[in-house]
Amino acid sequence: MTLFDECIEALGDNSIILSEQETQLIFDKLEEVYPFTQWGRIDW
Repeated sequence: MTLFDECIEALGDNSIILSEQETQLIFDKLEEVYPFTQWGRIDW
């Protein structure tokens, strides 16, 4: 079992795996709402 499989199992039956395109869409929206630093942290 891979680490990914273990994570999905730990999240339970209600977890959803998004496609790469769906993931990118959500990440783009997140970047619109919160400013990120160059090193990948939210710039509060």
